[in-house]
Amino acid sequence: MKAIFCMLLCIFPVFSACVGNMLLRYKSVQSFKVIEINSKPIISLEISGLAIHSSYAVKSIETKVDNGCMVILVHLVLARKGLSGSFLYKVNVPETVNSVCFECANNLIWKRGIGPIKAAP
Repeated sequence: MKAIFCMLLCIFPVFSACVGNMLLRYKSVQSFKVIEINSKPIISLEISGLAIHSSYAVKSIETKVDNGCMVILVHLVLARKGLSGSFLYKVNVPETVNSVCFECANNLIWKRGIGPIKAAP
């Protein structure tokens, strides 16, 4: 019994680190909103929402640019004190970027010359 307990103590931190990190999916966002702030010559976006996973909270948000598309990635961790499931992310859109997607390239949320795309998750 003691050996099983020790083994669980060794495995749990590794398991919780793997399970504890996840990427917020577009379809798992409630009250998703994209607001364009057009301050010539810079276009900025305010992207906000709430993760519907009650046991997870937003840890960080990052952007990746690939072939003219900026992808917004919201990283979640198991909920803990000081973190929340809601997010508000402000980002400047470089002139080389023509579209912005959430989570992956299939989830278009903004396009240059058009503005925010009105598709709900």
